[in-house]
Amino acid sequence: MWSFFARDPVKDFAYEILPESPEKSGIWTLHRGKRKTSGDPVSVFVYEVTQGTEQQTQLAKAAFKRMKTLRHPNILAYVDGLE
Repeated sequence: MWSFFARDPVKDFAYEILPESPEKSGIWTLHRGKRKTSGDPVSVFVYEVTQGTEQQTQLAKAAFKRMKTLRHPNILAYVDGLE
């Protein structure tokens, strides 16, 4: 049971961030990525808590919750998240 609490969620993340140059947009950094199992391309949005203010962190948390609800057939799909 203790192994459940000691897990590193970043290590178990099913996506890999590619080493290409990221693009900064507002509080988010956009990275290209791929699914570890199939190699499908994905977009990875990253917010660094250590670099942001408390207000920006609250904004990022609210946006993260909102992103889960966004869907558009064949264009946009939320596949996974890690907080």
